[in-house]
Amino acid sequence: LALFCSGYFLVAIGAAILATAPATATCMAIQWLVVVGYTVGIVPLLVRIYAINHIMQQGKKMRRVQISQQHLLGLVTIAVFIITAFLSIWTALDPSKRTEEPILTSPEGTVEIRVSCSSDSPGWMAVA
Repeated sequence: LALFCSGYFLVAIGAAILATAPATATCMAIQWLVVVGYTVGIVPLLVRIYAINHIMQQGKKMRRVQISQQHLLGLVTIAVFIITAFLSIWTALDPSKRTEEPILTSPEGTVEIRVSCSSDSPGWMAVA
């Protein structure tokens, strides 16, 4: 429960930062907080489902099952490590930056500036 709550707390912090005007420093921080937060929030639930499924499958064969908490936490740690490695590579190669895009909003020639965060390659966001 602590991992679940702390993961979604990170997502909430990322959402609060996302509500502010984008800056170059906050663009990548938002990605880190949201992706790591969802990983820490969802992966323990998936690991628990895996453990329950394993117990049920072995129970059908009338076998005794012992699953240690260290093994389950190890699976969560591996997932968080993989996500951290992915985010580190993303940050090093193609960090998300503040971009400004002019948008023509009326026939009279009114131009608004849309400010957002984006990387040069959209593939990073698709994988995350």
